[in-house]
Parts: sequence; structure tokens; C-alpha cells
Amino acid sequence: MTMRIRFIHAKVRYMLHRSDEWGKEAWDCPVSAAHLGYATAVFSMYLLHCSKRLGVKFTREEQEGVMDVFRYMGYLFDVPDAMLYEDMKEAKRIVKIGLLCEPPVYSDEIAHLGTGFEMTRHTTKLQTETTQI
Repeated sequence: MTMRIRFIHAKVRYMLHRSDEWGKEAWDCPVSAAHLGYATAVFSMYLLHCSKRLGVKFTREEQEGVMDVFRYMGYLFDVPDAMLYEDMKEAKRIVKIGLLCEPPVYSDEIAHLGTGFEMTRHTTKLQTETTQI
């Protein structure tokens, strides 16, 4: 699975790099190590946050375990150690800084995101099932 995700990231970077719509001079690399480090912090914090909202109770050790798993994933994705959090406090700081740096989302970007999801599904040959309830 890790290799598939790395492949997807590489494919997205490649496609954006070749696109006439990607402003390389203004935006540089499509998915940088800093973005991956930020994503690692966001995903770990978001998983804990949403789980708690659903009523899941974590011990301190379990929370630290979730954080460690996502930190390890960042390591597997070649995020430099300097961009990986050490603990939950540092992950929160990274998320806060990242949110300050993120530009607002516009409707055409949402359309591109949908295209990205479709490309991911096609690239990984993932099949989707619709279940009627």
C-alpha cells in the first residue's frame, strides 16, 4: 500500500509538472516534502479529532500510538525528520502554521480535486462498490 501511495504522489507531481496550468515559477514543486509533513500532522490530528467527536475514548498511550503510526508513514514517504512532528503538541503547531499558509479554496480547485481522485482510482485500479441501505 505504501508503494501505491508513493506512486500516486509521484504520478500527481509528474502530471502537474507537465501541465500548462501548473504555475511552476509561482508554486514550485506540486507536492513538496513540507506538504507531506503537514499532511502527516493533519491526518493524525484529524483522525483523533473525528474519532473523539464520534464518542471514541483514547488513552494517552493510544493517542501517542496513532501519532506514531502517522509519523512513521511520513518517514516512509521520505518526509525529512525536521518536518516530522515529535509529539502531539508539535503536530498541533505544524497544523496551525500550515493553516495560516494555505490559500482559500476556489470552486475550480474543487473540480480539479475531483479529477485527481478519479486519476487516483484509475492509476491504482481501485474498484468502488455502491451498497444500497
